[in-house]
Amino acid sequence: MFFELLCRVQYTDALYKATDLFGLIPESYFLNSTGNTNVAPEFLSTVLYYHIQNANDIDEWEYLWNNFTENVYITAQQRTAFLRALCSAKEIWRLKYLLETASDFDADTIEGQEYFDIIIAISQNPNGRDLAWNFYRHNYMMLLDR
Repeated sequence: MFFELLCRVQYTDALYKATDLFGLIPESYFLNSTGNTNVAPEFLSTVLYYHIQNANDIDEWEYLWNNFTENVYITAQQRTAFLRALCSAKEIWRLKYLLETASDFDADTIEGQEYFDIIIAISQNPNGRDLAWNFYRHNYMMLLDR
């Protein structure tokens, strides 16, 4: 809890620690939900969130996105942590991509119950707040139908 608070207030050492801990997560964790993370479970969501938010690394964001959308072995808890981390990105174009992808009802990329989770998570991101609000205003009728 204290670690998350330090990350939330953008304490530099805590953000570096989140990135260091992210580096300790082996690839096998992303490929197998029972894999060892080398990170305490209570810190994992925080590590994912603040690393993705502050790393500005397109490859890591896309890797997490691919695991979120294509990996059938991840648990619901992991999906939530991945989704929250993906929506923490500072780049507006990534957030817009998430909204557009979630809005594509024909694609089977996002599960129905995650659609509103994406909008909410982006609205909680200071960089995505206006984007989520404008999306909501312009797509209100579609949201009602959803």
